[in-house]
Amino acid sequence: MFISEVALSDLSRPSFQVQRASKWMAASTWGGGGYQNYYQDETKLMKAIMDSKIDYLVIDCAVPENYRKPHHELLAKLVVDHPEVFKPIQTEPIFREGLKLDQPIRVCKVDRGG
Repeated sequence: MFISEVALSDLSRPSFQVQRASKWMAASTWGGGGYQNYYQDETKLMKAIMDSKIDYLVIDCAVPENYRKPHHELLAKLVVDHPEVFKPIQTEPIFREGLKLDQPIRVCKVDRGG
């Protein structure tokens, strides 16, 4: 729903671009099979983000453990380990199936120091 909400709010289309971590950081079949993580360590992922046009990261901290892939853990760790680059700007609760989950959605601005 996040991607559709961004698209609906983009009145000057296309001024926003949304990249899904599952597509930008990894490859898999539509059903999730054949998973291949593009980035094995924080250094390579950091370089890729800094070289990209990505300005914000939206991290769903409540992805159920049985659905998490290596890219989830790597991105979450990168953000925590580098607060000087990934500036937290907002935290929002997550509701799934009518229940408020303990882990929030976190939004961070990518600070390239410029």
